[in-house]
Amino acid sequence: MGSPFGLCAGCAHQRLIANTRGSRFSLCERSFVDPRYAKYPRTPVLECGGYEPREPSEPRESRESRESPEPSEPSEPSEPPVEGTK
Repeated sequence: MGSPFGLCAGCAHQRLIANTRGSRFSLCERSFVDPRYAKYPRTPVLECGGYEPREPSEPRESRESRESPEPSEPSEPSEPPVEGTK
């Protein structure tokens, strides 16, 4: 069985994006520089004039989608509270 993303699965311009519910979407990075390409193409993509084979060692997922965000430190208030106000 082939990839649900079709040609995109082997393309150098694909980046996989994961949401918090575990779904994955195929983002076409060519869309950033060429409006003829959809940011999130309908899949499976069977033909694409912008297809370029990915190098075998190239990652498919963005760093953000592979790692969970680090918990942030609580921020300090920008101004101290004024005494006598709630």
